[in-house]
Amino acid sequence: MRDILELFDAVDLMLGSGVGVVPPQELEMARREVGFLRRRAAGAGTTLVVALAGGTGTGKSSLLNAIAGEEVSSVSRLRPHTEHPLAWLPEDTDSTVVQRIDELGVTEWRRHTRLPGVAVIDLPGLDTIAHGHREQAERLIAGADAIVWVVDPEKYGDGILHDEFLVPLVRYRDQTAFVLNKIDRIGEEDVARIVAPMREVLVASGYEDPIVFPLAAAPASGQPTAIGPLMAHLATRLDTKQAAYGKLLSDIAATIRMVGEAARVWQGPGEGVAERWRTTREEALAGLEPGVGVSREDAICRVEDMIAATAADIGGHVGDALRSSMGTEEVENVVTSVQQAVAAGDLAAARDEMEARIGVPMREIVARRNRFAALVALTHVGAHQLGHRYEAVVR
Repeated sequence: MRDILELFDAVDLMLGSGVGVVPPQELEMARREVGFLRRRAAGAGTTLVVALAGGTGTGKSSLLNAIAGEEVSSVSRLRPHTEHPLAWLPEDTDSTVVQRIDELGVTEWRRHTRLPGVAVIDLPGLDTIAHGHREQAERLIAGADAIVWVVDPEKYGDGILHDEFLVPLVRYRDQTAFVLNKIDRIGEEDVARIVAPMREVLVASGYEDPIVFPLAAAPASGQPTAIGPLMAHLATRLDTKQAAYGKLLSDIAATIRMVGEAARVWQGPGEGVAERWRTTREEALAGLEPGVGVSREDAICRVEDMIAATAADIGGHVGDALRSSMGTEEVENVVTSVQQAVAAGDLAAARDEMEARIGVPMREIVARRNRFAALVALTHVGAHQLGHRYEAVVR
């Protein structure tokens, strides 16, 4: 793949070839996702869009204010307080990035010149019971280029955070950082005692060598404490293009895999169908010859068993199509017609008829499935190749 646009074209070709192979609902879902990713790619690498995510009360809004150096997001002791996401955007944000954020449902913006090329979105709490908050936060995480998870000394090991969010989103680990907020509420020695097990929990969740920033976004004493390392990470260490393309390509790869798994082709193409069919065909024909003593029902069972085994082997939507196109009635009709040709001594005609009515259609169905499997493999490899080109690891 030469560039990401070529990859999108290959994915579109793959999805177009998925009709009849991928269940319609999953195919339509993938098309919508790829459409969103294509629009997201238009502004990738110009402005780094960072999502501040975490549970309610962890201090995401306070952290945004600390990053901004002024109050741009209101804070409160009430939970949840952030009813709607707020975007902190550079003055010169590319219009395609603005369109992306608008598409994600962010309607409240603040402009800045403090961190050129960095936009930050303050998300509603992921563990809130408020209607729609969690769904909106998940959508914004998917649409961002990087994620900063905000926890506090009480919630750093929260099971919901790890099981329902961090583990499923581990493919974004190269675009993810963690903030242990509110360290002003514990002693300096306690900070070290918390960071160590926090890192262990993150590693167990799949985050190799996690980046953790202990800080206090809004200490009682006044100015934010230890905010500098996070600011430097956002401004310099988190490369805009590498992060944006890495996360984007990981999302494309995940969509390709989802489609491949839905079609039951992720483990590779169905093999040996032609050989198994030839064996079944010849055994059925031999059993139908006069004087052999094998009944018509035995020949029907041989053919039905072979079709059922093939459908079970390839599985999914294609397996269902194979079963429905070659049901019991069709097999019985073919065997009855073939038996008459065998009785008349025309074995070649009998073989040709079995081939035309069962062998050819079955191989065509399986071949369509295998061609789709090859396209899935090609596009998935292409996503990883582009990741290597952009020096981003694609998960």
